[in-house]
Amino acid sequence: MISHVPKKFLHYLSLHKDCTPSLLNRASTISPEELDVTTDLKNIKIKKMVNNVLAEIHLMRGFVRLKPVGEIILYGHLKPQHDIGHTVCYFLSRRFPNTIIALGNNTRSWISFYDGSKALGSESGPLSKTVDELKELMDTPEEVEVENLWETYYWSQYCEERRNVRYHKKNMPKKYMDAAGIKVARNNNRTTLDDFS
Repeated sequence: MISHVPKKFLHYLSLHKDCTPSLLNRASTISPEELDVTTDLKNIKIKKMVNNVLAEIHLMRGFVRLKPVGEIILYGHLKPQHDIGHTVCYFLSRRFPNTIIALGNNTRSWISFYDGSKALGSESGPLSKTVDELKELMDTPEEVEVENLWETYYWSQYCEERRNVRYHKKNMPKKYMDAAGIKVARNNNRTTLDDFS
């Protein structure tokens, strides 16, 4: 039988906003396989907390929109419920090696850099301050405005026949779209990437 609970479930549990040392102690006595088939209410709560953290990590990886600053810095808005900022930042730095990734919001930010063999990361204050400090350190010009190009790309992939608003809202809750700084608007003029070539 294959367990649906990850082997590192204690790590993910520790990232949950409501995790306590006593809950971690209890979870450390359970194997992932046991947690997967448990009927104990406290263990079910632990499993649910782990799944909530994993779900938020998955959604934030997909929702974060990165904007460039110069050639080696990408930054994006991220305001998770759980302590997953460093996890998402690390994931994106591996996706974009040799690029500084900065994620955050008005109170907290995470920075990560992956050179192909090892990753470095840190945590800082507000994202705007972090991005300004990175600009100064890298002596980069102001950010390149590519947001309109990205929006055009996303809307060019839009297909009216595939639209299912109820399904979209179920899988992409508004709170996560707001947390990632995404503003959705309808493309009334039907602009596509072909219009730019």
